[in-house]
Amino acid sequence: MVSIASSSANSFRRCLDASHRIRGTHRVEAHETTLALLRSFRGSLGARQPGLDLYCTTRNGMFFNRSMFVSPPLKIPASLLEDLSKLGAFLNEGLRAHNLAQQMVERVAQSLREKPFDSDYKMLAYVLFSKGFMTSQSTRSLCLLGCGPDAIGLCASLFENVVDLMYISQAPTVRSRRYIRFEQVDKLCQAQKILQRQRLPRGTRKRYKGYLKHLTPEASKYLRMFPNPRLSWSGKTLRQRAKAVGMDLEYDELYYIFCGLKHSLPMGAAGFVFEREAYVDVVRGPNIKGVYLATLHSNKYLLRLCDLLHGAYGLSAEAKDVAPLMKSLVEISTKVHSQYPELCA
Repeated sequence: MVSIASSSANSFRRCLDASHRIRGTHRVEAHETTLALLRSFRGSLGARQPGLDLYCTTRNGMFFNRSMFVSPPLKIPASLLEDLSKLGAFLNEGLRAHNLAQQMVERVAQSLREKPFDSDYKMLAYVLFSKGFMTSQSTRSLCLLGCGPDAIGLCASLFENVVDLMYISQAPTVRSRRYIRFEQVDKLCQAQKILQRQRLPRGTRKRYKGYLKHLTPEASKYLRMFPNPRLSWSGKTLRQRAKAVGMDLEYDELYYIFCGLKHSLPMGAAGFVFEREAYVDVVRGPNIKGVYLATLHSNKYLLRLCDLLHGAYGLSAEAKDVAPLMKSLVEISTKVHSQYPELCA
């Protein structure tokens, strides 16, 4: 079973130990947290990740693979492929956003090779951007497989990444420090919550007491910083953070929809129900429903993350393409919606 106390930290620890033997980098104390380890990680950080630049496109904008990629053992309905082809120009804008994000993150990774992060904020910008970039790739893959409603659910995660990175950027030193220090506090509170239960499966209480023993020395240093851990690292709700960065309307209008689909709430039923003149039915397999909206919003958030990464690292060469690409994405989305409204509902 994965340990809430140290599984991630141990993974970084192994990388650090290996890099110490190979490159002579400095040692790190065992009690350091995952984010603290990443902050000082020199090892292989910045090394090219295999296959990142191996995407190619077909004429309609969908990508296939070569070299280190293999075709997945999946099939989609011919009717879905026909619908995706109609959205080809729009999907291709998403691929352009992906390629721009890839260029930016690889440039940052190259600059970090053999170097530590020079600020907590830069480290978090790299972490949150990379997480969002991975999520955007997941949304695209789901869209190309005809799983639009699930891709829309992932837009909630992208929204959270954008809000948090924008919020941290307003006070980068203090808020980055709070984000990093809350990691072990959060784990400690969760372990305490589980141990408060009167009954637990055999062996569980002993295991969590072990977690508590491991977590307490580090987390106890920062408990005063977080008088209400339920409000997470910032001391504010997500909506309060969204309001602080001018995204409260998006929270009420879009995030509400994303979460409705993600959690299968009653208000999200429209995302997995088809309505036709003669009948109403439930979505039971790959289809075009939700693909348009997931592509639009996931790429908007990805481009906003690109802009925020530029703010942290000064990637002016790539950042100049963000605004034109955002404009092009919106223009093509409007055109596609006008041409194929039945595919964009």
